[in-house]
Formats: sequence, structure tokens, C-alpha cells
Amino acid sequence: MRERVSKLWTGWFGQMIRFGLTGMLNTAFSYAVYTAGVWLGLYAPAAWAIGYAMGMALSLTINTRWTFRWKERLRGAQVAAFIAVNLVSLGASTGMVALLTDHYHWNELWAGVAAAPVSMLINFCGNRMFVYKAGVKCSRG
Repeated sequence: MRERVSKLWTGWFGQMIRFGLTGMLNTAFSYAVYTAGVWLGLYAPAAWAIGYAMGMALSLTINTRWTFRWKERLRGAQVAAFIAVNLVSLGASTGMVALLTDHYHWNELWAGVAAAPVSMLINFCGNRMFVYKAGVKCSRG
């Protein structure tokens, strides 16, 4: 039983759990920056993009060392892949914030809450498949 639990924690499931915990920290930070931007009068999608961008460095550091337990120094191609994955995620989540606030007239803060899981899913799958090359597809174990 202990071996099965250990395998879960060290495999893709454990990565997903660690990614989720890291994401909570990163999201709290990014969301705080977003909220401050909205309160300062910034356009909601712009505030979202600023908060997201500020959280990227935190995310890269924690995910490299703890989530994916990457032992080697990241190469330029990996950093470029990380940025590309984050740009896709940023585009999708910012588009969602814009759609929810501009078209559906959601409260800006709730739109940010709704966009966060979209960003998290894209980031986990993209990082696992392209940055840290886990060797398996995101949807399979």
C-alpha cells in the first residue's frame, strides 16, 4: 500500500497535486495584483494580464524545483516553451475575462475567479508535455 501511495505522489498524479498547491499560491499572488489593478481603475483584462505576468517568475521557480522536481538547469528552449505555454494560457484566460466582463457583464473579480481554472489546466498540460517533457500525454497516467 505504501508503495502505491509513493508511486502516486511521484508520478503524474503527484505532479498534478503539487502543481495545484503551487497554483494556489501563484494564483493568490496574481489575483492580488489583479484585484489591486481593478481597484486602481485599470481595465479588467489589462489588470488580469499584469497580474498573470507578475506570477510567471514565481511559477517557473516553484514548478521547476518542486512540482516537476527538475534537477538540471533549464535550457533556453525550455524557458521559451514555458513562456509560450504561459502566453497561450494568458490569451485564453484574458479572453475569458474580457468575454465575461464585456459581453456578459460579470463582476470583474468573479470573472477572474472563473478564468483561473482555465489557466491552470492549460499550464499544467503544457508544462508537463512541452517544458518538463514527462513523456506521457496530460490526459493519461
